[in-house]
Amino acid sequence: MTIRFFNKTEIILFFSFFALFLIFMHWNGWIENSRLFLTKAIVEEGRFEIDTFANQTSDRSNFNNHYYSDKEPGTSFIAAVPYAILKIIFQFQNQSQTSQNLIPLYITNVVNKIEIYDYLNLNYFWFYSMIIATIFTSVLFSALSILIIYKITGIFTKNSFNRLLVTLSAGLATTIFPYAQVFTDNGVSIFFTLTGFYLLLKIKYKKIYLKKYALFSGLLFGLAVLTSAITVILLLLALCYLFSFKKNYLPFFILGCVLTGSIFVIYNYIVFKTPITLPIYFVDQTIFETKRAFFPRFVFLQFIPKPQIIWRLWLDSYKGIFFYYPVLLFGLYGLFLMRKKYVAEMLFIISTFILISIVNSALLQWWGGGFFSLRNMTHSIPFLIIPSIFVLNKKKKYLTILFLLLFAYSTFVNIAGLQPPANEIIGADRIHIDKKYEEKINSYEFLLNPIYDYYIPKFFENGPRSKILETFSDCNNAWLIDIRQTIPIYPENCTKPIEANAEIFVSKEAVGSGIEFCACSMFAGGDGAIFSIFVDNKNISTIHIDSLECKSEIIKNVFNSSKSYKITLVPGVSGRCENEGTIIRRFNIFPK
Repeated sequence: MTIRFFNKTEIILFFSFFALFLIFMHWNGWIENSRLFLTKAIVEEGRFEIDTFANQTSDRSNFNNHYYSDKEPGTSFIAAVPYAILKIIFQFQNQSQTSQNLIPLYITNVVNKIEIYDYLNLNYFWFYSMIIATIFTSVLFSALSILIIYKITGIFTKNSFNRLLVTLSAGLATTIFPYAQVFTDNGVSIFFTLTGFYLLLKIKYKKIYLKKYALFSGLLFGLAVLTSAITVILLLLALCYLFSFKKNYLPFFILGCVLTGSIFVIYNYIVFKTPITLPIYFVDQTIFETKRAFFPRFVFLQFIPKPQIIWRLWLDSYKGIFFYYPVLLFGLYGLFLMRKKYVAEMLFIISTFILISIVNSALLQWWGGGFFSLRNMTHSIPFLIIPSIFVLNKKKKYLTILFLLLFAYSTFVNIAGLQPPANEIIGADRIHIDKKYEEKINSYEFLLNPIYDYYIPKFFENGPRSKILETFSDCNNAWLIDIRQTIPIYPENCTKPIEANAEIFVSKEAVGSGIEFCACSMFAGGDGAIFSIFVDNKNISTIHIDSLECKSEIIKNVFNSSKSYKITLVPGVSGRCENEGTIIRRFNIFPK
């Protein structure tokens, strides 16, 4: 007799969503960097300090003259395993992790007089570490979450079509979709909370009275908190939920929470010398101007929910969850239909959504940074879509048609969102709110409408953007896969002027060497892009690249003596200056 954990439909769902999330995965920048740097520090340096990489992210904590990631460590811990394996593979293949010929070009961002660097031409190991970290956390766990949602719907109905429809809606038409593609905590913590809740449902409705299910559920909720602190709300609600029907299983659930939660306690004690805290509490105050209070006061006395922000979280055209995903309205109706037979589950889902909304309304960056849709609300959304199953179970044709229409629209919003993120309310420093929105943001006035003003026009202009497909063949190098959102250099009279710099030392053996590079032009609506290469303030070459084209070139005999050189890439204007810039794909020393 064989035990089948997954049926054919579940296997197809998992691999389909895994492939979909993988194709569109990307890397936004400093938030993902913060988590990856903790992974790198653990594997490469055997420590939790990210001092080596701290100048490449604003999202950092500072304690006792050391820098740490300001994120919960769970996602970084999980990524450490595939990262270590990748490192071994590169070493086995004799692939240098730090190319000897690489010229480390960077652009400088100044935040409160602190310089933060974005390196443009990373080596292959960096590129693939970003890919592997994203695949084995967000992509993998989000695809598994889709499978768990399908299983949860099976507890409430036997209608396979309705189960499939709700599951597809969760994966395509909610915040699961955009956050399955980026290296954040969302995809991982959602899987832990969904699976922990599913085990409790199995105990209650499948009559599987196994104490180990309660133990495993507690372990999973504890891992969720290790990954994302806000999920402590779901942990406490799960505790209440279990208490409502199986009180004698509570010790096993609590034991599971303690076992995995102790990892966080130990990490905090080692890093911050106190067991109960959050890394974000020690955020670098030279970048973020915050008044650090005693921790209990920081949590409770400074916690002020704002009703106008709750309005923005739910209904505003700028990332409002029901504005982006109206299919979730069926979840609200479904909660109403659950009020008699599934009261405990209804209260769990409602409480999750409302409490997470209240907590997020008190945050300074309630919108979740430079990402598509609301990152901070993501933990409640998979639970909110599940009650839609009760609406579809009414077997009303008009309800099914309306659900399909809202499902299609919400899916289209996500597909349109496969563009570089629109950070309209963020200032030039990429951190603080632009001054023109500071007062407006605390009103009930509609803020912005990026869906209709930016994402949909960009979708019809470019189609859905895949960083893997776009960069796979750039510069005639199929192995150069860069999933980062574009970091271009811009000309001076364009928006946010940016140039690139590098400092290198040329040894005696390298005297007489030159520069080999490949660069690509962004769509400019004009005649392409121009940039000049300066070495020690001397212009050695000016290059023109046609729009949407890449160009490779070798400049010989650049470095004629053994010394330190300063290299600067200065972009210029060619034609109309609209989104005009140059992407540096490769910039190396060319041997003599």
